[in-house]
Amino acid sequence: MYLAEITTLLTTALQETFDNDYPVPEFRNLNISPEYPMKREQYPAIWVDFEPAGTLHSGGIGQILWTPPIDGLSSPYKIWMFQGHASYTAVALSSLERDRLFDELVKTLAFGGLDPAHSVYRKTIESNDLIATNIDFDNINQSNRSATSGTPWGTDDILYEITADVQCIGEFKSDPATAEFVILESVDFIPTIDNDIRPV
Repeated sequence: MYLAEITTLLTTALQETFDNDYPVPEFRNLNISPEYPMKREQYPAIWVDFEPAGTLHSGGIGQILWTPPIDGLSSPYKIWMFQGHASYTAVALSSLERDRLFDELVKTLAFGGLDPAHSVYRKTIESNDLIATNIDFDNINQSNRSATSGTPWGTDDILYEITADVQCIGEFKSDPATAEFVILESVDFIPTIDNDIRPV
């Protein structure tokens, strides 16, 4: 309904950032996927995940909306709100490569609104018309910095990892008759005094 789609959006946004024109040559066309890299040739990589949090809830009390008529017929739909964390794990075969890749990931999350070289990620997220996603770009959680012996391909090499995650909140609309998304209108978000992010 939405989980696969939000993970795909987060992955695509990062893939379009680390493309053939990325400023750091060794990180161009990087392996970025929601699947953990299982082959040596896939390293270094960024493993993408979305971790849902809280409760999915309706965007209004007793609210039922209708799609624009097609051949005189409309379908009912509801707005649903979600929240969670976009999780990006940099994985590499050396600690230096992991740390350098993590720094590039932080540049993308922290400076995407200022630096054209890293702005594609943010623009891709914010221009999606099927899932309205607002990311807290002012706080980046850093966790799971590790070095572990053993690889998915059966050697004793050490895998180096570190994760960056950012809070997300958003909404989607779905037509219950087709299970397809309904295109969103413009959605704006404002922070409240208690630092929670709520739709306008």
